[in-house]
Amino acid sequence: AEGAEGAGRVRSGPAELCELGVTELVGAGRFFCRRATGGDRAAALHSQLQTLSPNASRVGFEPRTGASVAGRFTGDDEWYRAVVVSVQGGRGTVDEAYVVHYRDFGNGERLSRERLAPLAPELVSAPPLAHLCVLSHVAFAKGDRVHDAEALFASLVSGDGAVDARIDRRFPAPDAPWDPDASPEWHVTLGGDPGGTRDGSLAEGCAADDQSVNAAMVAAGLARVDRRSARDPVAAHLVDAQERARRERRGMWEYGDVDSDDDEEERPKAPGAWGRRR
Repeated sequence: AEGAEGAGRVRSGPAELCELGVTELVGAGRFFCRRATGGDRAAALHSQLQTLSPNASRVGFEPRTGASVAGRFTGDDEWYRAVVVSVQGGRGTVDEAYVVHYRDFGNGERLSRERLAPLAPELVSAPPLAHLCVLSHVAFAKGDRVHDAEALFASLVSGDGAVDARIDRRFPAPDAPWDPDASPEWHVTLGGDPGGTRDGSLAEGCAADDQSVNAAMVAAGLARVDRRSARDPVAAHLVDAQERARRERRGMWEYGDVDSDDDEEERPKAPGAWGRRR
């Protein structure tokens, strides 16, 4: 397991095999994703939102920080569910703007007031489709190597299709998933053959390219096995990848062993103040 810290908040249940689509990257090993099986629900939400008119009456509409609204995304001029993260400038001034977080994708942007609209109650109450996630069982390189770690992670999850995945642990969704200190809702093994070999390692006959994203990060020396997971059988393939990276002096191992006390890694935060449901 990934340690007792925060264990009182973890949701019980076995690991879940599923298909996930990555919708937004937050950093190395940290991302938003959606279930591939939620396509019909996503399409229905999107269709309902597009009935909004840009010229609809906004009498009494006062978007405040924390309010659920409809936001008209500047990338395609279509409406999406959003939360107002912050309000900038004074009401009616040229500096007035609203920073929003799109609930069903995980991305955000700065919008003018004209690109916001009230959201129907049933759309406010429907749970978000995007979940804040982190790669399971690994801690990520930081310092001088953080940009390399972010670039590799982005290259490994690029593409529009869903990938096979395993949700290893679940926590309550954070109140403010856009916050840099928000604790991830799901700890995930992405890609590889998460169901074929129970431990997530390569199944017989699988090519090395079929390893999980978690293992690829570790094998490159840009992540290491979280010390709390090192003895967990499910992380055995990650320990093997780490030993290869250490022997070949890759990434953080370039100058030899990384001492357990070195400030070379950043592991996922256990649920804290933000670890409550929206």
